[in-house]
Amino acid sequence: MTMSKIRWSEAPIIYLPIPTCPGCGTIRKPDIKHVDRAGDGSFSRQCVCRECGARFVLVFELPESGEVHSQAPMIVMKGMEHGT
Repeated sequence: MTMSKIRWSEAPIIYLPIPTCPGCGTIRKPDIKHVDRAGDGSFSRQCVCRECGARFVLVFELPESGEVHSQAPMIVMKGMEHGT
């Protein structure tokens, strides 16, 4: 599928939330320790917060074929209820 060039004023706007540390809430860019790439085009980043040292994993997934993301992404925080 080829898209013709459109004016920037007519281009779709895609809003992405800035990832925040699940430990302290900072928006400061985390220290990326490792990147894993999956065969489906998705990838994950093992991160360490530069403010509080919390470890967390960011996962970036491709949308399903033809799917348009019009809602906020799902956020899953495993283990945070125990402070891990």
